[in-house]
Amino acid sequence: MFFCILFNYTILRDTKDVLVVTANGSSTEIIPFLKTWVNLPMAVGFTLLYTKLSNVLSKESLFYTVIVPFITFFRAFGFLLYPLSGVIHPTALARQAFGRTRSELPWAGGDTEDLELLPLLCDG
Repeated sequence: MFFCILFNYTILRDTKDVLVVTANGSSTEIIPFLKTWVNLPMAVGFTLLYTKLSNVLSKESLFYTVIVPFITFFRAFGFLLYPLSGVIHPTALARQAFGRTRSELPWAGGDTEDLELLPLLCDG
């Protein structure tokens, strides 16, 4: 089980940056912004939630409580969110909402047209 978790983590870690950088309208300048303002707060929140759950649940229950949402998300991302991104993604709304931010702070709005990749970066 440990081998499978490490294997999947390694594949995800290498793939998520490639997907974010090669997305339409994105470049490598978005990675530091996403890791600082999205990934770091999510990691702190997950750590606090995990700490609270570890005080309440048994080890086996804690493992399944944490792993099932991850598996569910990655299945949904692989089979629904990413293949259907052209249908479900609000590109026009993102351009309207973040157009000014992109011109004033290009490093802060680089990935606003590919928001469906944001959960992948957070979960990975």
